[in-house]
Amino acid sequence: MLTVEHLTKRFDGVPVLTDFSCVFPETGIVAIAGPSGYGKTTLLRCIAGLEKPDGGVISGVPERIAYCFQEDRLLPWRTALGNLEAVLGKRRRAEALGWLERVGLADAADKYPSELSGGMRSRVAFARALAFDAPLLLLDEPFHALDDATRADMESLLAEKSRGKLVLLVTHQAPPEGAPVVRIGER
Repeated sequence: MLTVEHLTKRFDGVPVLTDFSCVFPETGIVAIAGPSGYGKTTLLRCIAGLEKPDGGVISGVPERIAYCFQEDRLLPWRTALGNLEAVLGKRRRAEALGWLERVGLADAADKYPSELSGGMRSRVAFARALAFDAPLLLLDEPFHALDDATRADMESLLAEKSRGKLVLLVTHQAPPEGAPVVRIGER
């Protein structure tokens, strides 16, 4: 079980997280909400091991984690399909094409990130995180560049493809229906 106890993190002496504790469920989607600049992204980065906490303990982190950052972080020299193949391997091309179809981008498989809109790049990054098939999925505002209808479609896909996994979803929007909300940084 993923557990965060008394997590503290400062940047240049400025506290971002102070004595934050939470025990997350084994599975399900958990929304992480709060004002901008109060540690939601920092929490995910600490869980992923990308930031070293100044204090506290994080335990129960699985070895395999999928992370969808706020920015798409697509490989600019690879097509949309190539970005999926980066986590699946070229031998699983049919599966990579299936993921692009699931996020509504089957027609964009041969396009490079520079040829895609912001929302399309976000969907490729989201599909890549889901395709990685890890027991812990960290999503940092993955739907911020999407219109309401596309966002609803991606939330449905997330609910379907994340069964049996723990998903931590940072969002400034309304959380998916039925998702518990962990509030962070409210003073």
